[in-house]
Amino acid sequence: MKKRILLFLFTLIFVKVFAQGSDEQISIGKFGLGFHVEQFKINDLTDLTNNMEPINKLVLTISPIASFRIEPEFGFRYIKEGTAETYLIGIGSGFFAMHQFEKLNFYGGIRIEFDLGSYSESIYDGMNTTNSKINQNRIAIAPTIGVEYFFYKSFSIGGEVSLKYTSIDNSPDNSSLTSTNGKIFGTDTGLLLRYYF
Repeated sequence: MKKRILLFLFTLIFVKVFAQGSDEQISIGKFGLGFHVEQFKINDLTDLTNNMEPINKLVLTISPIASFRIEPEFGFRYIKEGTAETYLIGIGSGFFAMHQFEKLNFYGGIRIEFDLGSYSESIYDGMNTTNSKINQNRIAIAPTIGVEYFFYKSFSIGGEVSLKYTSIDNSPDNSSLTSTNGKIFGTDTGLLLRYYF
């Protein structure tokens, strides 16, 4: 379903471009603030029922020159279900070359992400309480391409596609659990809303 929404967004943007070829060029501000919504979950590699998924992030857009953009990102997620707690902090940055065509801005470059997370759970079996905790570190690098459409002055909506390589390290605090490492390589998509000032 999410792939269909992203495909619809790209189709809408390109139909708009070819239907109105005389649109005026929008001036992109040097700074912007946005919201990055990631589409897919990455399940962790432990035997626990732990699901550390990507977090939606706040994005600061910095364009020192018209053809280049830097996008630092920050996000946080905390979930508590019964005796289980999960938190995840994500930071990263994107570095992109840009090309603007009327109300569209095309960009391509690389995103680098670093996430720190923890999953903990207390299980009571009628006699004893067992506490388990797993710390997770993830680092990802992703060549990325995207497009954004300026639908109203300084506001844009866009989508991007990347080929992401992620390295995951799970380290349990409980010595009865084993440490696991893993690597994930695949496509990723995102939806971005931005405001420029």
